[in-house]
Amino acid sequence: LLNGVTVELTPKMLLGTLRDNLIDGERISDLDLTECIKDVGLEDILRQLDEGLATVITPDDERLPMEMRFRVGLARALLKKPDVCAIEEPPSSGDLHVDARTLDSQRRLAQQETITLVLPRRLATLRACDRVVLLDAGRVVDEGTHAELLKRCELYRHLNYLQFNAARRSE
Repeated sequence: LLNGVTVELTPKMLLGTLRDNLIDGERISDLDLTECIKDVGLEDILRQLDEGLATVITPDDERLPMEMRFRVGLARALLKKPDVCAIEEPPSSGDLHVDARTLDSQRRLAQQETITLVLPRRLATLRACDRVVLLDAGRVVDEGTHAELLKRCELYRHLNYLQFNAARRSE
């Protein structure tokens, strides 16, 4: 079905060093790697790890919180430039600067002609998507931009209210 198409799943961690996880067998220059690490905001986690990029990690390594695993996956996708990238977004970190960097990284993937499928958990991501497809029980209920779906789809409005209404979440 996807013969000759490269697909990246984010976040997916591999057994190996953090560098191995980022480059995943590709030939990547140190400059490109350093720029990508900065772009996705991985500098902080690298400073916390004694061996930096040489730190060996496992697929379920608890030293890397979900947000960091997500960023490693984004960086790997940006470096590999796959044809298709499926992203499972973690919940918002609450840090608007971090969330903005994450969204910028996802936009860069699309700009490099990677088909980017996102399972969003952030309102900003939904707002930025070219097209949102609403599924219910495995069927497509509606599709369009976030604004279009808010206007015409009661289920979409309801799900947005449940997911993103701050007063509702604190109940």
